[in-house]
Amino acid sequence: MRARRLQTHNTLPPPALGIADIRSRREEMAGVPDTASNIPQLPDQEAPIGPGKPPMTTSRVHKSEQGSKTISSWTGSYHSTTVHITTLPPEIMTYIFRLVYDTGTCDCDRVNFVGIHTRHCKLKLPVCLSHVCSRWRHITLSSHSLWSHINITQSSSLSSSDVQWPLARAEAFATRSGCIPLHLHVQSTKNQSGVGDITFELTEFCKSVAFRVKSLKLTSHAAPKDFNHLILEPIFINCMAGTLTQLILARMEANNITTPYFVMSRSSPVPPDTAGLGLLLDISHQKLEEILLAITTLRLNGVYFFWTSQAYYRLTELSLMGNNCITDFQLAGVLSSSPQLRVFHFGLPISRTSQSAHVQPKRVLLYDLEVFHLKLDSINQQAIVLQIMSLGKKPLQLSAYVPKCVSGLLFEDPLSKFLSRCNVTELHLDGSIFWRPPLPRMLDRAPGLESLVLSGHLEWKDSQSWLAPDCHAISRSLSYRLHTLHLTECIIDLDSFRELIEACPIRKVIIRTSMVPNTLADTKERMVRAEAKEELVDIFPQIEFISDEVPPQVPLWD
Repeated sequence: MRARRLQTHNTLPPPALGIADIRSRREEMAGVPDTASNIPQLPDQEAPIGPGKPPMTTSRVHKSEQGSKTISSWTGSYHSTTVHITTLPPEIMTYIFRLVYDTGTCDCDRVNFVGIHTRHCKLKLPVCLSHVCSRWRHITLSSHSLWSHINITQSSSLSSSDVQWPLARAEAFATRSGCIPLHLHVQSTKNQSGVGDITFELTEFCKSVAFRVKSLKLTSHAAPKDFNHLILEPIFINCMAGTLTQLILARMEANNITTPYFVMSRSSPVPPDTAGLGLLLDISHQKLEEILLAITTLRLNGVYFFWTSQAYYRLTELSLMGNNCITDFQLAGVLSSSPQLRVFHFGLPISRTSQSAHVQPKRVLLYDLEVFHLKLDSINQQAIVLQIMSLGKKPLQLSAYVPKCVSGLLFEDPLSKFLSRCNVTELHLDGSIFWRPPLPRMLDRAPGLESLVLSGHLEWKDSQSWLAPDCHAISRSLSYRLHTLHLTECIIDLDSFRELIEACPIRKVIIRTSMVPNTLADTKERMVRAEAKEELVDIFPQIEFISDEVPPQVPLWD
């Protein structure tokens, strides 16, 4: 393989260096020769399962920051501008491979329009890396963490020659990953007919790796009962309490199914006022609760645990989506069980109980919350959720879905009250064609807002600005911090856009698939894209236009 050269520039920290430079510099500083043992372990390496293992960070962003600081500390004092990739030590090569691997798409998420996986779309990292050259193959096979993510897709549409291929691949990954914790993702496709597609070999494989599974994701379609039962039961029975820390259960058609499933032990007591189907597991209630108590990241969609379960205790990330109904007191109980929650996604229909007419649920203190996505299409249901939560001054990223029928008074109640009770620095509003947001009032409620994302077709009536259709103009006396504006699929009024640019210290505007109305009166025609760009650039030259082919840079809904 031809040797490649990595180019670094003054604008890209830090400059790279060679092995000889590292050894020479270390000998000058420490007075001792360099050895392999002196190279610190990178933060993305996970420790083997066993007693005394160090705590593992769950945030990939945090891992990347730690790794960047580690590499910067190695290379920041050198002035070399180029280095052969063949001279990089295996530790740095492994870290580079890991960065590329983490940005890839999970194999189970790459399904074609009929739900069939093909061999070429499954042959990805780290398999591809191991076929580049002998050195890369040695580094890849020696890096257990690169093989710790196992994806298995079960589909009755696979040919007889391919039906065992995902399982054989999974077994190879499990072997090459050594003894470190595993991230297991099992998915059934829409063509799956039932139990017959869950092979005996797959159940046995789950049993064999259950004690190593740190992260488990099950994605099922219309009939999740048998699928989840034959995967969850062997893993829960054979796993070690404290090993499984992340659990994701999702039904692909959950939003169209009104009957939820509740995972439970055969000996579990059923709480009152619980409606749904039981997914019974042959495991004791005590052991099931011990396993669930160790989970810190829980994402549920269509498949849940009882709201009184210890699955909701001590969580740092919680996502509740689907069509299963929950009451205000049940949600308050769930949130109060995890006071250190940092990420919360909520999209379940919620209602008030009969006792709510006399006694309101006590507000839950969530001072560590950093990300809150509220996906409800009812303003009354939004009010129930927001009245339960009490946040501190920690910067918050808030995403809210705006109902179609909401008028300009939306930000008076309940969302405006919530904005005034917390420190929102990033706000993502997903609206509809009839929505008119009174941004001046919103900015008054959230003076710490730094980034604003508007999604949806924004209209106005009687030629009034969608920026301030029925309230005062933006006050020039307010010291806004808003510096980044995202407009996604918006209809932009030029006067309102100009007013916002002049009032706020905006430094960056990103526009994606948006339109500007024609200046001619009494017409619904839109300006062509080229003319619209010229008008917008005249107002704010530093606009970045994103095409439809580029993935969005802001969080999307689940």
